[in-house]
Amino acid sequence: MILNALVDFAHREGLMEDPDFEERRVGCLVRVAPDGSLLAFEPTFEPDEKGKLRAKSFRVPRGQVRASGDLALFLVDKSDYVLGFMDDPKKGLNCEKCENRRELFVELVRAAAEATGDEALQALLRFYGRYDVESLAGLLHGQNPPGEQYAFVYDPDGALLVHERPAVREYWQRIRRERTEQGEANWTCLVTGDACKPELTHPKIKGVRGASSSGGSLVSFNFDASLSYGLSQNENAPVSRPAAEAYTTALNRLLLRSVSNSISLNDNTVACFWTRENRTGFESVIGKLLDSAENVELLYQAPQKGRPVWLNDMDRFYAVTLSGAQGRIIVRDWLESSVAEVAEHIRQHFDDLAVIYPYDDPPAPGLYGLLRSIVLQGKAENIPPNLATQVYAAILRGGPYPLTLLAAALRRSHAEGPAPNWPRAYLRACVIKAVLARGARMKTLNFSPEEVSKAMDPTNVNTAYRLGRLFCVLEILQARAIGNPNASIADRFYGAASTNPVTVFPRLIKLSQHHAGKLERGGVWFQQQISEILEPITGFPTTLDLKDQGLFALGYYHQRAEMFRKKEHVHDNNPETESTPS
Repeated sequence: MILNALVDFAHREGLMEDPDFEERRVGCLVRVAPDGSLLAFEPTFEPDEKGKLRAKSFRVPRGQVRASGDLALFLVDKSDYVLGFMDDPKKGLNCEKCENRRELFVELVRAAAEATGDEALQALLRFYGRYDVESLAGLLHGQNPPGEQYAFVYDPDGALLVHERPAVREYWQRIRRERTEQGEANWTCLVTGDACKPELTHPKIKGVRGASSSGGSLVSFNFDASLSYGLSQNENAPVSRPAAEAYTTALNRLLLRSVSNSISLNDNTVACFWTRENRTGFESVIGKLLDSAENVELLYQAPQKGRPVWLNDMDRFYAVTLSGAQGRIIVRDWLESSVAEVAEHIRQHFDDLAVIYPYDDPPAPGLYGLLRSIVLQGKAENIPPNLATQVYAAILRGGPYPLTLLAAALRRSHAEGPAPNWPRAYLRACVIKAVLARGARMKTLNFSPEEVSKAMDPTNVNTAYRLGRLFCVLEILQARAIGNPNASIADRFYGAASTNPVTVFPRLIKLSQHHAGKLERGGVWFQQQISEILEPITGFPTTLDLKDQGLFALGYYHQRAEMFRKKEHVHDNNPETESTPS
């Protein structure tokens, strides 16, 4: 199903209208005169949307896969094939294979020139007869970043590349057709169902970290243990050349940075998504929907505004998650659904995240912001390897979030303290609340959905939730009584209070009487809050499990947010909170 959907995408986007050519970035154009003299090396680099210089893309002859050994590509290749030397100073000017690689490239030019008699190809042969490797290296020195692709321009043609000349195009198409027709088509393509001769090595997929720099293979059989019945390479899963080129072209397009059809989940995992017809443009904004809650309003926009309502769109939606490892592309996850269903799941995801924020302009709970809020120093490299992938899958499928997400949020709360600063505390509370809300609703966690709310719920009698509220009140009472203690009760006791309440709370409640005595009017408001919270609690639990620790953290956050809201929202009979420290 994955390959079928990708092939359909390639044809929908018109990527296979000219199957003998492919998009490839070419960093340098070699301009040659009719007599073969070199006129210029012309870099093609242009700033992208982020201002970074990137080589320009061109339609070039589709290359064969370099499985092992030297293999020259037709008219467009790296410097060691086109010029006969390495253009990367770190790798040295010459390599043992450069001379052979240049000769292989020149042989392709010579064969094409003899077959077509094309004057541009004849000029290239004169170019190679005129310049040796050392002279070309001296002329190119410092003009082009290393590792780029090189193509030729015949000067009388202006900007037209040599491989775009009609005679050269026809020659290349004929060569490709002859290669395909060699051998008997006595296999059935697993993608199209047509009779075919299997493509033994599929084109490389680029843009997935963890694979090799030249790209990775999604379908490959390159060791004996994977072979069966005496078949070799991809005969074990026969796919025709047109299908192989179509699905790899589709994936390479989806993985382009300039296309909004993919997001990186971690250092070596990327998620791609697309629709069958893209009638309403959903595939172009889903990455933004996952990154910012502000874009969720798009899900509710009405038809009378002339904007799409994806909640009613039955177009098919596809998502594949890929990782790279040892030159291979690994499929981590595959989803086939509808736009309407996925849009509803994304809407529900942000509903589950919704938590009160005591000030204006809360930080947007995008996927990366949420994950960074629960790891050391808020750095992306500290996100557990598979956590982002699991959360992403839960969002699109509408399934339960992994409990490892809750565990990570609670560990970070214990390590940093429950509220190091409001933005991080808010995002972490979003994570905790979402896991609890969805777990309760889907009955994967054993408690009532009514016990999880967006803002503080004074009617919630869950013991863990009330103890979280109580701990917050006790902490603020200490701060009001002492000022800025060297170590607050949150610094000293939060971890124990949220896991083993019975060992901490009797002592803290006794200490609260001392703190209240230091306040004007004996801290009446705080004592009323403590009594009200304690009223339905019949005893302090010995331990709290992971779910109850989450409720404790949510209760703490709700109480703190309620006490730190703007002054106009503070109850008139609550003078103690008007200048409460943050």
